[in-house]
Amino acid sequence: MQNITFIQDLAIVMIVAALVSILFHRFNQPQVIGYILAGIIIGPHTPPFSFIQDEASIQTLADLGLIFLMFSLGLEFNFRKLRQVGATAMITAVLDVVLMVWLGYMVGRWLGWGRIESIFLGAIICDSSTTLLAKTLSDLGWVRQKFAGLVFGITIVEDLLAIAIIALLNGLGTSGSVQAGAILGRMGELSAFLVAVVVLGLLAAPRLLGALARYKSDELLLITVLGLCFGVSLVAVKLQFSLALGAFLMGAVTAEARAIERIEQLVAPLRHTFSAVFFVTVGLLIQPALLIQHFGPIALITLLVIGAKAINCTAGALLTGNDPGTSLRVGLGMAQIGEFAYIIAAMGVALNMTDEFLYQIAVSVSLLTTVVNPYLLRGSGSLAGFLKKWSSPRIVETVQLYNNWLERIGEGRRNSAVLRVTRRSIWIVIINAALIAAIFLGGAFLAGQKSLWLSPFEFWEGAGNVLIWLICALAALPLYVSSLRKIQALGMIVSEMCVPPEIMSGWARNLRMLITHAVLLLGLLGLGVLTFVLSAALLPSWKELVVLLTLLALVMWMRWRGMIRVYARAQAALFDLFARETPRASAPAIQSLLSVHMETIVVTPKSQSVGKRIVDLQLRTLTGANAVSIERDSETIVNPGPAETIHPGDRILLLGNQEQIEKAIQLFR
Repeated sequence: MQNITFIQDLAIVMIVAALVSILFHRFNQPQVIGYILAGIIIGPHTPPFSFIQDEASIQTLADLGLIFLMFSLGLEFNFRKLRQVGATAMITAVLDVVLMVWLGYMVGRWLGWGRIESIFLGAIICDSSTTLLAKTLSDLGWVRQKFAGLVFGITIVEDLLAIAIIALLNGLGTSGSVQAGAILGRMGELSAFLVAVVVLGLLAAPRLLGALARYKSDELLLITVLGLCFGVSLVAVKLQFSLALGAFLMGAVTAEARAIERIEQLVAPLRHTFSAVFFVTVGLLIQPALLIQHFGPIALITLLVIGAKAINCTAGALLTGNDPGTSLRVGLGMAQIGEFAYIIAAMGVALNMTDEFLYQIAVSVSLLTTVVNPYLLRGSGSLAGFLKKWSSPRIVETVQLYNNWLERIGEGRRNSAVLRVTRRSIWIVIINAALIAAIFLGGAFLAGQKSLWLSPFEFWEGAGNVLIWLICALAALPLYVSSLRKIQALGMIVSEMCVPPEIMSGWARNLRMLITHAVLLLGLLGLGVLTFVLSAALLPSWKELVVLLTLLALVMWMRWRGMIRVYARAQAALFDLFARETPRASAPAIQSLLSVHMETIVVTPKSQSVGKRIVDLQLRTLTGANAVSIERDSETIVNPGPAETIHPGDRILLLGNQEQIEKAIQLFR
């Protein structure tokens, strides 16, 4: 009977979602809004009764939808572009989160709320939804545009900051105080997890999937990809991170496989199906009665989120050297909140730190910003064109001069060989430290499970932990060797910066040697402290530790060159992966040609496009389609320019895929 109830609930969800989706598609409206509306219609808080009887099962399907949606977003991610958006993402995200937390706190106090509830309000509105942006930009066909890469990078950094805020608030709720050590420890664990999944995934996943693709079996490829996706998501949850983070990282790693086009085609139906269920469940949470009861605060906070986030992120993008049009689209895309708002609000209720009304306000504000955001994105191109047209020439010139100044600074850094070597060495040491942390944290996690497999090795008390520590240390040895070599190189660079090599006297050479060895000693001390802090739960007695360290030193001395070769091969494999052409760019062009359509439309006298130039319509920007030719009376204009004006009776030949042409037709109605 329970299975019948589940089938019934799923049928209701899919039928209502399909009907609303058809209606919204017919009127060219965002389907995300339709799914949320469907959830409100069938939800338990909408009279006369609830259509859904087993919400827990539907929520499980929604979790699947979240996994597939974030995995698909990861497939669109490109590690090569991460360096390009890194500065913008970091600066904009930090600026936005800090200002939104402060503004949320001030508005909460102005509304008469307590300090804790005001702090939670700031945390609720600080993080934009990666999930919503993924769906909206995918529906609009804008995923690969420049501003889309920027907003994805910003939302990822904001998600990481939101995890830190959750750790802070959780400490505040459980102990009544903020423990900086716990927060720093949590961020360290998160960094280690990110680096481990990305580095190990890039070394293994593309090769595995490439080998499987040779069998020409879609079933085998799909099952393997889903296994990797769910496996990494499970590890993320076990480490008390989010499903979304694990799925996104695995998607980003999978995107480097040469079979990426086939993988996207196989995953797309699952993503469409379960992501629809996810957004329907968001609608199930809405209580229309509370929307009316708290209409004032909800409206105020909604305007705050849209306005403040748009301004913060636009300013952040401008400050990091992006043009005004791109910056504005970044700001409008970020003007919403999503899944982390639910998580933070629910945590406040669970810890008895906030009342239930704050959770409903969070869900309602998220819903309203979700409804508005697609329209803001659609109108962002027109708004950017309007501002560009009416902006003062002095302002435009100032922005251009500022961007040129930033570009000159960037070129100076890129052209400095010493800075390049120094920066690369520092990054390698940081990545190695994160991988070492991941290895020992993984060992501590396994030791904490007290699995049966440790029992045969318990020759004395604590022998299992000693074995795990030894295995972790041996696995990390190549990383230690590489780090020591890079630290030594950094010491030489620092010594030559402090004492120029032109000074050839004896005291100068001795001072340079002293500085080099001091830097190496500090680096060695830092690695030692890191190791002992991370492996505190596994550390054996001092006698056992001395024996183990002696054994490790012996192995390092005997296999020094071998470990250097192992690390060099892994590093070369990563460099080769990023040096080659992107998998999408190397895919056969015939696949993209198969989706191209051509269609002729006739411009009516009542069309909104009459009298406008093609550049004013922003045909390419808003739809992705191209005007190939215009037939006007007896004249044919081939490849019309952006200044060409549209006249009544024009026959315009459009080129693009089916979705792009449908959007272009709407512009000429």
